[in-house]
Amino acid sequence: MNAGNHAGKETIMLFAAPPEGKLSKPALGLVGFMKTGLIKPGESEILNIPYDINTISSFDDDGSSGHINSFVLEKGEYRIFAGEDIRNIEEVYRFSLSDDQVTESEQCCAPAKGTAFERLTYIDGKVSQEMIPEISIDLKKRIEDNMPSELSSVEMDKYKWSDVSTGKVSVEEFVSSLSDDEIMDLCRGSVDQDYGDRVRGNTGAFGGTTDRTQKKGIPYAVTTDGPSGIRMKHTAVLLPCGNSLACTYDLNAVKKLYGYIAREMQLAGSDVLLAPGMNIQRNPLCGRNFEYFSEDPYLSGMMAASVVEGIQENGSHCCPKHFACNNQEQNRNHNDSRVSEKALREIYLRNFEIMVKKAHPELMMSSYNKLNGIYNHYNYDLIETVLRKEWGFDGVILTDWWMQTGESPEYPGLKNDAYRVRSSVDVLMPGGDGPWPGSAVGNTLPASLKKEGGLNKSELQRTAVRVARFLLKLK
Repeated sequence: MNAGNHAGKETIMLFAAPPEGKLSKPALGLVGFMKTGLIKPGESEILNIPYDINTISSFDDDGSSGHINSFVLEKGEYRIFAGEDIRNIEEVYRFSLSDDQVTESEQCCAPAKGTAFERLTYIDGKVSQEMIPEISIDLKKRIEDNMPSELSSVEMDKYKWSDVSTGKVSVEEFVSSLSDDEIMDLCRGSVDQDYGDRVRGNTGAFGGTTDRTQKKGIPYAVTTDGPSGIRMKHTAVLLPCGNSLACTYDLNAVKKLYGYIAREMQLAGSDVLLAPGMNIQRNPLCGRNFEYFSEDPYLSGMMAASVVEGIQENGSHCCPKHFACNNQEQNRNHNDSRVSEKALREIYLRNFEIMVKKAHPELMMSSYNKLNGIYNHYNYDLIETVLRKEWGFDGVILTDWWMQTGESPEYPGLKNDAYRVRSSVDVLMPGGDGPWPGSAVGNTLPASLKKEGGLNKSELQRTAVRVARFLLKLK
């Protein structure tokens, strides 16, 4: 009830208190929230707040619960609390699980052998130290077990893009008819960060950005930066930053706001907004904290989902970022985020998982930094095993603008662009064939494709198919 003298809105939050068990877990976790409508003095509103208890399940990375490499809701009593904030809550519901509820995953992205570190655990009221588990899987075998098959051969130059857009042939048939050079063109964006004759100040384009691909009629997608509105050279509507939007706890308002941004994108000629920024605010000195939503994974994931829904449901496209563990701004091209898989799964990836499963984004941007020693634009397990296989993401992965050089430990000689494509990262942005800043070499795709033990044509085709499927969605 509104006991004041003025009309207003209130946020009600739900928190879950899990039982003590064999896994370390928070005392309380945010599992739901909702904003009321405008309530007049003396009036009240009843809220029905949905929640997913799985958002506070614990990840067992060492087998303590008997369910290694799995998310576990341990058996016992769960209590649900409601209130205006975590300091003013009261119990509203409780339930019990007679058995553990388990969601199986695969080990991935754990620290490399010889790089483990100690972590603190809090179980049964006791604090203890333990070494975190190191990676134990055979990544090369995992990659080769998941290697795509080459598409059926089609006569070269048989089709134009119009054959695809009119439904005459499938995307796969069209890609099969492309030359190796044309397929590789789709794996790299334009080098020009103010591309074409549309919105001025754009951050580049991908798709049909070369003479070869344009002769086939392949369209291109123009990208613009935009966590707080659209960044352009001419006048644009600037929005409150992500941190401010999250403070509203109003998912409907955020979704509606970004619906207007979708319309502005269409007027300006922008196809893809490089937003939302959604990393976890784990360090108060992170230079992008204003751009991100929250230190809480659930709030961050739900807010990001509203941004994605607002843009995509109004006919435009967006690219959430930076995937993942971008925890600082300074020197982020060389920073290495060392994280246990438990912390990674429960904190740093949970928000991305919520957003992907709820809003189904069409693109994603990888981050500059390393995660446990591997640059994320080369991180096969992060991109393919978790994002694509476990979460069901079927869209296009862009690099952040340029990337660091690297050579695959599993496949010596597989470098840079070829290493990126094998790692299931689709498009180098902003792209081009020449060396990127800080790199002594340019495009490694042609040489790798011809090299024994190098990149398979099927891997290039896999990327080209993903890009072409997205281009079909452009208006």
